[in-house]
Amino acid sequence: MLTICIILIVLLALDLLFTLALRCRKGHPKWELLKKYRYAHRGFHDKPVIPENSLPAFRRAIEHGFGAELDVHLLKDGTLAVFHDSDLRRCANVDGQIEDLTLEELKQLRLEGTDEQIPTFDEVLAIGPVPMMKFVCRTTQPFGVHTMVSLNPIMVDGTGMCGGCRVTVGGETKFACVDGPEFDGHLVDFAELTSRNGTYRDREAEVKENHVCRIESMGKALIK
Repeated sequence: MLTICIILIVLLALDLLFTLALRCRKGHPKWELLKKYRYAHRGFHDKPVIPENSLPAFRRAIEHGFGAELDVHLLKDGTLAVFHDSDLRRCANVDGQIEDLTLEELKQLRLEGTDEQIPTFDEVLAIGPVPMMKFVCRTTQPFGVHTMVSLNPIMVDGTGMCGGCRVTVGGETKFACVDGPEFDGHLVDFAELTSRNGTYRDREAEVKENHVCRIESMGKALIK
C-alpha cells in the first residue's frame, strides 16, 4: 500500500511539473506567431496514396496553407530521420527499430507500400514560384543541404502530352507532371527553365491587355 502511495505521489509531482512547464512556455512571444496557422498532423497525408511524414504530405500541407507537424528519430549514425514510430513495422513494413539503422539502410525502406522514402530532417522542400525555388537552392547548395523542389507551377495539363513542363534535371530531359513534380533542386537547370518560362511573356501581356472574358461579360450582363 505504501509503495502505491509513493508511486501516486511521484506521478502527481511529475504532472504538476509538466503543467508548470507548459504555463511558462505559454508566455513566450513566439506563441502568437504559431497561433496564426493551422497545422497538419504528420503532414497533410491521404493514405494509402500519400503516407504520413512524407515529402508529398508536407508539400500538400503547404499547398493548402497549413504548417506541418512532424516527428524525428536519431539514427545510429547521428542522422535525424522524420518518422513517427520507433518500431518500423507499421509504416515501413519491416521488423526492427529505426534507431538501429544508418542513413544508407534507411534509404532502402519505403513508406506504407508507396515509392516514398523516409525523409531526413535536414532535407529542404521548396514550393513556390520558380525564382524563389532557384534562390532557395542557391542558398542551400554551399552547405550541402539536400533540397527538393516541387515544379507544380510549370505544369499545364498534368499528363505529359503538351511538353509545357519540360525541364532539364541532371543533364536529362524530364517532365514535371510525369517524372515529378519533385526533383533534386541542385540538379535542376534553372537558367534554362527561367528562359523557357519567359518565351511567351510578350504575348501573355498582350492577351492580358486585350482579352475579354466571356464568362465575366455574361456575369456583368446578368447583374444589370
